[in-house]
Amino acid sequence: MDKTELLNLITDEDIVNILTEEFGAVKGSENSEQIIFSSICHGSNSFKLYWYKSSKTFHCYVCSESWSLFDFIGMMMCLSFSESYKWLCNYKGIKNTRQQFRGLKSRDSENKDLEFLKLHSYKPTQNEIILPKYDEGVLRNFDKAIEESWYEEGINDEEVLDKFEILYNYYDGSMIIPYFSEDGTYLNGIMRRSFNKEDVDNGRKYMPLEWNRISYKFNKRLVLYGYHENKDNIDRIHKCILFEAEKSVLKLSCYKGLENGIGLGLGGMNLSKQQLQLLLKRDIDEVCIALDKQIQTDLIDLKEDTEEVIKAKKEMNVYVDKIKKIYVLLCNYFTVTVILDWTKGEDSLLDYKSSPIDHGEQIWDYLYENRYVIDSKESLEELYILKENGERY
Repeated sequence: MDKTELLNLITDEDIVNILTEEFGAVKGSENSEQIIFSSICHGSNSFKLYWYKSSKTFHCYVCSESWSLFDFIGMMMCLSFSESYKWLCNYKGIKNTRQQFRGLKSRDSENKDLEFLKLHSYKPTQNEIILPKYDEGVLRNFDKAIEESWYEEGINDEEVLDKFEILYNYYDGSMIIPYFSEDGTYLNGIMRRSFNKEDVDNGRKYMPLEWNRISYKFNKRLVLYGYHENKDNIDRIHKCILFEAEKSVLKLSCYKGLENGIGLGLGGMNLSKQQLQLLLKRDIDEVCIALDKQIQTDLIDLKEDTEEVIKAKKEMNVYVDKIKKIYVLLCNYFTVTVILDWTKGEDSLLDYKSSPIDHGEQIWDYLYENRYVIDSKESLEELYILKENGERY
């Protein structure tokens, strides 16, 4: 079976399942021509990733890049084309029995060249994570400085900034956020945080750095931000906190001191199986889920069925499902807790879409001290049940 025949077997339902279940994307709108997803290709929650049904291709209107299904799978999972092909065959339950090698005899026992290839060909194991290795010399182009708004928010501890190698790009006023390998030996990628209004408005607030025609991109689902920097603290304290973004990890270390930094960044609202494997390497008793507040508390309790209220309730259900999926991956190995903020109006502790640590150390301390222990999916669901008087459990 060639790639065209395999691609013809892939349905739109398969695409939705692959992107949402395997890669953690959120499905947006759909019509007869296209399906829109959150932009997992560059770690954004903006809905700029399109699947075009007729051509069976992806296009991201932020990255300005297009991919075949094989190329997209390869990018997300760091696989070669042939490995992406085999992965898709396995997904569809198709046994790939083609064993003939062009230019070589097919009988192994009579072919020394084939034996040599088998002996020396690299075959990644099922759980092996393959990440790019970039030249760290690129970091010398940037300076030890901090953007003013970050400094005012509390990301201002020089020891923390030095350990995480946070840098400033004077050329365009962006922050440079390197990602290092588990042992700190290699540079796996670099994120650029733009403060340019046009970039922010068009979903390019966080993007892989592009410098001298090199894109320092990588798959965030294969890593946890702060893993190398905080792993010793996590082993000593036996706890970790899962945030969405890098900034929250940095804030926690700045608030609590470098020796108490136990934050890790998921790069979104999903925990991948590869990220779970990283957690299992550490001496952890408790994992705290601290996602951004994706609940419009002033709207979800309203009885009206306006478009705004319906959208808010749907968004809350997506938020709950995300936490459930993370819990299911974690519950067999760790005590799982979650930070939730049900406050609203003038008493609201967090703004809509804020990280639990975005409103200062005092509010963070309150939310963390009052985190909920989750011992089942049902107990999580109970936290979202409305009481008759309108309050929540």
